[in-house]
Amino acid sequence: MKFGKDFRNHLEGTLPDWKDKYLAYKALKKLIKTLPPDADQPLPPPPAGAVDAAEEGLGFGDVALGNWFARILDVELQKLNDFYMEREEWHVIRLQFACF
Repeated sequence: MKFGKDFRNHLEGTLPDWKDKYLAYKALKKLIKTLPPDADQPLPPPPAGAVDAAEEGLGFGDVALGNWFARILDVELQKLNDFYMEREEWHVIRLQFACF
């Protein structure tokens, strides 16, 4: 079984509420596959499920291909980091109440 399918099945089976908090793995993989082999071609729009760079104010303009993908990936990683920071804060507060 491929990683993406295994990961999706694990999430749906154990933590369905957290599914939207994780990286859009499948969408990012599709995005990589749709990138043109020649850097002179226009950049494709991100697939559904991935963060839309235009909505995030990143725009496509004349951004280099590597920077374009890195920005989309950075937004996805920030989403994941925010989720983990939120969960960590929740556990710290819970631990403080348990100790008192």
